[in-house]
Amino acid sequence: MKNIKILLITLIMGLNAAAQDFNADFKKDVNLPIPVMSSDKAIFGPNSMNDYYQVAPYLQKMADSTVAFIKKTDLTFDQAAGKYKIKKKMTMANLYADPSEDFYKQSLLSFCSGAYVGKGYILSAGHCISSDPKSDNYFGNTYAVFGWKMTSDAAAAMEFPKEDVFSFTAVKVHALSTDIQSEDDLLNKYSDYSLSSLDRIPSGKAVLEVEKTAPVSVGKNVFTIGYPLGLAVKIDKPEDATVKIDGKTLFQTNIDAFGGNSGGPVFDSKTNKIIGILVTGFGGEFNYELKDDAAFYIVIDTSSPEALSIDPKTITITAGEKVLPQLVAVLKQYKAKIGKVSEGKYVAMIPKGTSIGNREPMFELIVSLNGVQVFNKGKLVRMEQEAYGTGIMKIPQAIKDII
Repeated sequence: MKNIKILLITLIMGLNAAAQDFNADFKKDVNLPIPVMSSDKAIFGPNSMNDYYQVAPYLQKMADSTVAFIKKTDLTFDQAAGKYKIKKKMTMANLYADPSEDFYKQSLLSFCSGAYVGKGYILSAGHCISSDPKSDNYFGNTYAVFGWKMTSDAAAAMEFPKEDVFSFTAVKVHALSTDIQSEDDLLNKYSDYSLSSLDRIPSGKAVLEVEKTAPVSVGKNVFTIGYPLGLAVKIDKPEDATVKIDGKTLFQTNIDAFGGNSGGPVFDSKTNKIIGILVTGFGGEFNYELKDDAAFYIVIDTSSPEALSIDPKTITITAGEKVLPQLVAVLKQYKAKIGKVSEGKYVAMIPKGTSIGNREPMFELIVSLNGVQVFNKGKLVRMEQEAYGTGIMKIPQAIKDII
């Protein structure tokens, strides 16, 4: 979960003009209850993702050379067995999916993807790994794990021999842009890549070759191998996606991918060489709706000098007077009804059935306040789209020069 203050700032920035009439919401008290204490879509057309056991041997061999990025705290080492085991099982059913969805019963484990490109190096996205010990993705807290896969429709590799679990020792090359303002910037100025060294050379893993000379071209068939949503490895059909737009640093495709695919290798379907790193999707991944049987309430407390903070126990946002108008403007975008309940305290009611994309700051704000249980199970949306939204980072020369 992102830092909540960053979320709140994102939520309210740039909305002053829309908030000019916010005082009209607070002219009289309204009968709204105070809530009680509470406890990476990018699918284009039919789903193209297949499990390991469903694909041809040559694709399995390629998948064998990809890695799942897994937090060290999520695995435990069984000394007697000589294997790493998953500490706590969590499935798609726990968080995201409707029972009709693909992979509904499968487990979630990893947070990013990567590719073994030789000499003990893993190629991935810049936002997947960091040299900063304070970062959530600090390399010292992350395992690179080979073999996270489904071996049959009902069987997953839920434990890993120590030969397939690696620590990172350093981030050799890293870039992550933070000042991108437009889609044009994303295509032509964005940087999001990493090359990190493992604690030893993997044995028996084929090197995934990086294309170093041939340019990317619109119309080229491409595919990815990775770990969407933290699921066991998924291999996209090589014939299903193409390059749609080619920029200087990034190109867009209609590859099927979700969060968790980030960092995964993107291959030229003809040569099976890596031509890019999957780094982003354009647009939301899921559309959630608030449960049909209940609205969602947020308490807004303006009596404290604290400018921005949240308290999940009381479902309260503390918002100083300077940011209150912008916060109200955002809430009204979701058709919230807002009323004064006491001096310095207001309550906002977001109507039941309100649709909120999971990449919208409002989604993370609500989850931070009250957990995902305020949403229904929300199907993964699979529909035809005219926009092409999976962003692929081109391999920079700095990495080509090393591997």
